[in-house]
Amino acid sequence: MALFDPQVAALVARLQALPDRLRGVAFWPSDDGASVAADDQVHAIPTVFACIDGVARILGGPDGRIDLQPGDCLVIAPGVRHRHAPLRRGSVCLDLGFVANVCDFDLGDHALTLWCRIPAEPYRGWCDRLLRADAAPRLALCRRMFAALAGERLEHMAFPHPAQRAMANRLWSNLPGLTADAILAASGLRPRRAHALFVEFFGATPKQALLAQRLGLAAWFLDAGFGIGEAAARAGFRRRADFTRAWTQRHRGPPSARVAAR
Repeated sequence: MALFDPQVAALVARLQALPDRLRGVAFWPSDDGASVAADDQVHAIPTVFACIDGVARILGGPDGRIDLQPGDCLVIAPGVRHRHAPLRRGSVCLDLGFVANVCDFDLGDHALTLWCRIPAEPYRGWCDRLLRADAAPRLALCRRMFAALAGERLEHMAFPHPAQRAMANRLWSNLPGLTADAILAASGLRPRRAHALFVEFFGATPKQALLAQRLGLAAWFLDAGFGIGEAAARAGFRRRADFTRAWTQRHRGPPSARVAAR
């Protein structure tokens, strides 16, 4: 898809107007009590959504759903399950997150989605600050972030092979009992071919990516005040001992040190 396409240019023009139209920022710190759907996504890094026109419905979170109106923004904390309802005609939505060591974002309407990549920083730092900010600073941070985003040189992003999208969706589901083999199986390809495609896109093996995701989720849950056992379970570890071993190897110290430091 060419970035100079008239439809794409129209979407980018709406993005450029977003900072001045932004009016409020909601925050989903958890999804306690929400049901789990097979197509939910859960990330170890914050995700930010903004409605530019129409209505953007996000399913999940503590209340089960939210309908964003023009100028509304939603910050989703790591570990919160969510999914998008299809956009209605006339609606335009922005979705900013992180994948394969870059910041990625979707900008689209009911008919066209522009998926672009930009450098991870400063957006990763801003998203981390959004998690800890109060309402007024959160709104100011979002305005600053979207203004920077509107000035970026956009690079189109895509999965080179459809099997990579299928494996990414399975990775991001983080369903209980999810394994590297199950991620590869989602591709529908032979394991060796699927493994090569996964590494090509993510720069890590499925096992490494799954472990990194779960350790990232566990770090958020520990910082949010959960005990070690519950943080491990929420992050997808079957046993607390498995989590403690993996955490200690990665951080050169036990998770209890993270708890003591909060």
